[in-house]
Amino acid sequence: MSFERFFSVQFSDIDKNNILKPNALLNYLQEIGSLHTDSVKLGLYQTKELHFTWIVLGWKIKISQLPNWNEKLRVVTWPRSFNEFFYFRDYEIWDSKNNLIACASSKWICFDTESQRIEKVSEKVKSLLPIEEKTIFDEKIGKLKQPASYDNTFSYTILKHDIDTNNHLNNVKYLTLALEALPDSISSTDISEIEIMYKNSSYLHEDIVCLYHKKSEKEHFVTIKSKDQTVLHGIIKFTLK
Repeated sequence: MSFERFFSVQFSDIDKNNILKPNALLNYLQEIGSLHTDSVKLGLYQTKELHFTWIVLGWKIKISQLPNWNEKLRVVTWPRSFNEFFYFRDYEIWDSKNNLIACASSKWICFDTESQRIEKVSEKVKSLLPIEEKTIFDEKIGKLKQPASYDNTFSYTILKHDIDTNNHLNNVKYLTLALEALPDSISSTDISEIEIMYKNSSYLHEDIVCLYHKKSEKEHFVTIKSKDQTVLHGIIKFTLK
């Protein structure tokens, strides 16, 4: 069953050209997913009582057009499928003229906060989040491979404002950092697709490195690792128009 809400593009969400930043778009997707689960009593407050949390494993986002400041957007989401451990959720973003400007798919797990282990998707969760058999992408969210070499890097120390309710680096922040690693010649409006794969959580005060690699004119990668590059935290792939 689908769930929708309206958002207005805020001043803090736009870049120097008054265009919605891709990481702000991802924040809308994160927000509506949270609102949907909250509406069926599986949200932030309820999961703490039930001792489990939602953890995202990956995103695939396609962008046709980014809206301007103060534009009204309709964001729609629905659970697409469940298996024993994984939960898939899809999204659409429509502009004020009813044009589909972006769509996305995401992969999640339930995580038991007491045992610190992946939890099977319960029948209760499935009953409260009935699926809608509408698929955004034909292909699955795949695994991204680390590039063999990197063109440049920058270091970052995780700060308090980066931390979410799970006590680690919020998933949107990975995209924020990856955008910083891209060359200045690439603007938000150049990006047509974004894929994100999360591997290991990052925590407050941890030092990480963002490693940029240009595979081709259209494909650009940012790999996020620990400072000594022994722990992989995530890989972000950008496909340009």
